[in-house]
Amino acid sequence: MGSNPAIPTMTLSGGPCRTARRSPFSGAIQVLSEFLQWFGFGLCHQLPERSFFGGGYQLPVCARDTGIYVGFMVSLAVVAAIHRRERPRGFPRPAVWALLGILVALMGADGVSSYAGWRETTNALRLATGLGVG
Repeated sequence: MGSNPAIPTMTLSGGPCRTARRSPFSGAIQVLSEFLQWFGFGLCHQLPERSFFGGGYQLPVCARDTGIYVGFMVSLAVVAAIHRRERPRGFPRPAVWALLGILVALMGADGVSSYAGWRETTNALRLATGLGVG
């Protein structure tokens, strides 16, 4: 860490893995994890209580952002599968815009109500609202 703990510093230490067993890739995994955390800091607040963990490592973005990015990739795959070799033309139908508006409003309501302290949200709900918007 640098002098300001709020700003992550990429150390590229390749230090010990967080698991009990060391593998030949432990150093590379540590370096990759540190790079992704450093990169993700520019995109997300990375609060541990709002993030998913895998293999002892925190994902580089929070649950809601994970949903947004995964939803976007799934949407691209669906559009590619539907249109195969032809390029989509024009804007989506009004019903698609209405659905997107509803999903954005739901995500906004979840975020605002949680931030205002009216209720506590969960990572599963954050992920679901992010997936809908993505």
